[in-house]
Amino acid sequence: MMGMGRLYHESEMAAALACGLSPKAMLKPALYVGLIGAILVTLFGFFITPWSAGIEQRIVEKQQARQEIDKLEAGKFNLSNNGKTVVFIQNKKDKQIEQVFIKTEGKDSEVIELADSAEIQAPFDNRQKYFLFHQGKIYNFYEDKIRLTEYQQHAVRMVPQQVKHASNKMTAKTMSELIRSDNLRDISELHWRIALPISAILLALIAVPLSHTAPRKGRYGKLVLGILVYVTYVNLLIFARKMIEKGSIPSEWGMWWLHILSFMLLAVLIYRRQKR
Repeated sequence: MMGMGRLYHESEMAAALACGLSPKAMLKPALYVGLIGAILVTLFGFFITPWSAGIEQRIVEKQQARQEIDKLEAGKFNLSNNGKTVVFIQNKKDKQIEQVFIKTEGKDSEVIELADSAEIQAPFDNRQKYFLFHQGKIYNFYEDKIRLTEYQQHAVRMVPQQVKHASNKMTAKTMSELIRSDNLRDISELHWRIALPISAILLALIAVPLSHTAPRKGRYGKLVLGILVYVTYVNLLIFARKMIEKGSIPSEWGMWWLHILSFMLLAVLIYRRQKR
């Protein structure tokens, strides 16, 4: 709109039209720009974004699935994810831990464990680790009784958190997964990805008739109108996506009805400009 508005402002477009240039012919360069934008949006929406989102999801999930033992900080009371265990360690060097205090609350009991030292053991792989305590005591409080257990070594297995696959995240799902899915959220995501390149072409073409300004008027006069059309179009796409997720719009319709309305608006604008 800014480029063609400059041509109108400097009367270059008037000269071109006087030489026989049809308003429809001006759609051709805009179509090329729209196609370039559509190709870029397709590459990102169909391939690059799901790929990068999948990598991001895996990194986040691996970080969240780290053993709680790996996240212990020395000199602090560390609360477990379930909120039932408190761990305090005096010093931590690599896999060696010194002066350990652990308090675990059960439904009807409470366990306190004290150990001079502990270390992280991973006999098979880093995904399965456990505490190996040295020289410690276990106080088991149950009702009005206290049971004391002294030990030389005591091993406690650390259960890892379950890691979910990255494809559970909407943006990380591939196009083939979305096409095969019957879930309304997946269908709305599929229509959204398809709508973006189509909207790039339609908006580029709509910008041609909207860019017309009189020679004496500023070339930015219609820019506000163009922004309004863009914001309205995008918000309608978001609205249609929400309606698909809720099942208010048949999945077969998708967002095609909105593209058809936009194409009709383009045809009306071109017809009015051609008539003038």
